Amino acid sequence: MSQAKPITWSFSGLKDFAGCPKRYHHTKVLKEYPQEKTTAIIYGEEVHKACELYVTENKAFPPAYQRFEPIIAHLKNAPGNKLAEHKMGLTADKEATGFLAKNVWARGIADLVIVNGNTAYVIDYKTGSDKYADTAQLKLMALMIFAHFPEVETVKASLIFLVKNNIIKEKYKREDSERLWTHFEEDLYRLEQAFLTNVWNANPTPLCGWCPVKVCEHNRKR
Repeated sequence: MSQAKPITWSFSGLKDFAGCPKRYHHTKVLKEYPQEKTTAIIYGEEVHKACELYVTENKAFPPAYQRFEPIIAHLKNAPGNKLAEHKMGLTADKEATGFLAKNVWARGIADLVIVNGNTAYVIDYKTGSDKYADTAQLKLMALMIFAHFPEVETVKASLIFLVKNNIIKEKYKREDSERLWTHFEEDLYRLEQAFLTNVWNANPTPLCGWCPVKVCEHNRKR
């Protein structure tokens, strides 16, 4: 009997799975329903690109996004080595590896990492609402930074809601790593079991009205 292929995951993928395993299976595993680029997604991509180019190439913000310059200028002028759209990977042993390495288990892309001595700053830009802010993403980024930058002992992480002009900050120490991993253990176990058993149960919610998986019995668009 052949061994099951090891899973790979990211924060967004794991969150999608937790929301609805059936949707995750059809969209992320079988890839039957490619994500449509909505106006909100295109806007977010454009803002992220503008922030990246401003920090890395000193390229001026397009007029439509100039209102975001003051807060990004603060990051750009901060001391330390700046890494924009920084890709990181972890092995199943939670050790650093390449984003596309054969032994990659977890993947993450940080919008901006600033490493200054034994302290690192990780920033995630958000262009949507701050109503349901989820700091679990910051926890995963911190864990990846601890693996990839052995000199870092403290990670100061921020979700920056650019449109809402709001910042949510977290601070993690290297000795917090074991505790931080507990935030993902339950969903990771469920994801592994779904792959092992090939059982992907639907989780009906009010969001079913926007789900692309038309074969699901809970999809109102059927």
